[in-house]
Amino acid sequence: MKKLRILLVQPSYKDCVQTLFSIYNTEEGIGFKPPLGLLSIATTIRSRTPHDVVILDCQLDDVHVGNIHEHLSDEYDVVGISAWTDFWYQAAATAARVKELLPRSCVVLGGPHISCYPAESLDHPAVDAIIMGDGEMPMLRLLEVLAGHGASGAGLPAHGLYFDSEPRRSFVPYIHKSLDELPIPDRTLLPLNRYTSVIGVEKFSTTMVTSRGCPFACVYCKMEHQPFNMRSAGSVLDEFRQIKALGISEVEIYDDTFNFSHERTLAICKGLQELDLGIKWAMRDRVDRVDPHVLQALKKAGCVRIHLGIESGSDAVLKAIGKKINVEQARKAVAKAKAAGFEVLTYYMFGLPGESLAEAQKTIELSLELDSDYAEFSITIPYPGTKAYAGALEQGVISSDYWLAFAKTPTPQFVIPQVIENMMDRKTLLSLRDQAIRRFYFRPSYMLRELLKVKSWHEFKKKFQMALGLANVLRGIFIR
Repeated sequence: MKKLRILLVQPSYKDCVQTLFSIYNTEEGIGFKPPLGLLSIATTIRSRTPHDVVILDCQLDDVHVGNIHEHLSDEYDVVGISAWTDFWYQAAATAARVKELLPRSCVVLGGPHISCYPAESLDHPAVDAIIMGDGEMPMLRLLEVLAGHGASGAGLPAHGLYFDSEPRRSFVPYIHKSLDELPIPDRTLLPLNRYTSVIGVEKFSTTMVTSRGCPFACVYCKMEHQPFNMRSAGSVLDEFRQIKALGISEVEIYDDTFNFSHERTLAICKGLQELDLGIKWAMRDRVDRVDPHVLQALKKAGCVRIHLGIESGSDAVLKAIGKKINVEQARKAVAKAKAAGFEVLTYYMFGLPGESLAEAQKTIELSLELDSDYAEFSITIPYPGTKAYAGALEQGVISSDYWLAFAKTPTPQFVIPQVIENMMDRKTLLSLRDQAIRRFYFRPSYMLRELLKVKSWHEFKKKFQMALGLANVLRGIFIR
């Protein structure tokens, strides 16, 4: 077999989509998260093939299309680029630059944006192939083809990988149903000491994914492209062991709903108690899944923070967006988590479909009533692939399919022309977001409470950086 050299690229935030409401800041103090998708693909390549693979995480050193030539070598046979809609311009421009400098390399794109716009992505003149869905096995098939072993191999999927030279047909994403079959990501392929969390207490941290997809169908989320699959408790415990062996003692689990199966959660917690690794960790949960018995087990297992998606203070809005929770459940869940001694981070959104100004004000009041340790306030972005975007187009709330146009012709710093503004205009939405941040974070009682919790200079520095970032949002320094 021909030995291939592969470069996997996580594109830069530079020139990203201007959502008007998001913060993209490449200051290291804000915290970087490792690109787990590329890391899983790279680990799979290394464990199952003789090929060499390198990951370039452009966010760490502000690598972008203007200077990426400094990181390219003519030895790369394959360059894989992760594509998210927010960073589609940089991904597409990077592909073009790679093809210019390395014309013999195979340029392959994968990621959420590709699943939304496979044909448009494959039409890019610099793109040789795309991968839809889970990338590990389709990438192995691509490497078999390039190494001269034909288009199929034992155990490799016949879909998910598409070449620009092939006749166009239906695009079918590849979904890896048995996640335990995949190797645990080898974090030594990345510079471990460059990844941190702005709300964590340890100097270095990492993230973990123990399931893919989501069993729910909220209108603002495009996870319906990815069916829900969970790893076993044993696999998760093995990854915790490996993380501890690397000297990392803080983990944020990025699953949309880690606690969907109480049985699995309790098995993981039991194993962590027995291992006694001393790792602090955080996870995401739904307010209707919070259970005192499970909370007790989580606490004993080292979990210190729970993230809860509440989104709205209006039951009518929650019903309309398919969240399948209510405000009273949110109250009880936060109270239970706080009583059990957890830090709580709550998420809220403005500009959801059908939301009135009065309902948005209820969301602000609810955030103050619940008084979680942290709160994130955002304005709903109708991303491609979501029911919110499809519905807004169908109803004429959004007048043109601007995401399709952007997919076909990516431009730097693309400004989203419309969000869901039939009930409130964007000026009102921005005002609500700013009001929520100001009223939540700049309360004297909140600031005093956070200062009293600080136990080290490192922790104080992180909290100061977070406060500075919030102040900058209110001053309009970040993207508007």
